[in-house]
Amino acid sequence: MNLVLLLALADPFVGTWKLRPDKGKSGFESYVVTVTATASGHKWSYDFVVKGMGQHMKAVILTDRKAGTFKYLDEGGKLVAEGKLVMKSPTEWETEGTLKSRTSLSADGKTMTVVNTAPQPNTLVLDKQQQ
Repeated sequence: MNLVLLLALADPFVGTWKLRPDKGKSGFESYVVTVTATASGHKWSYDFVVKGMGQHMKAVILTDRKAGTFKYLDEGGKLVAEGKLVMKSPTEWETEGTLKSRTSLSADGKTMTVVNTAPQPNTLVLDKQQQ
């Protein structure tokens, strides 16, 4: 078994997460995040629709988790922002930079809460989807 697969099995963030529209004030019609393990950390793939816009937008965040950095890329792979990743615990982290947020998992690993403070404040509550 390869190292990436082993990391994915042990990592509670890895999987597909879907916005729970009844929770938080998100400003999104839909919001799906797919987190995959990479040899050096995570790839977070986003697919979302902003309320009133009607078109899907896609983005990617790459993080190495160990060195504490992240890069935010648009759908075409262009760098949009980058910053520092601060691990608070194995199930909680903060991003610092142009994008500021705090992400945490529930004790049972089934719910992820993201509190964004910049560039626009919002709270997202996402449920982990069955694999």
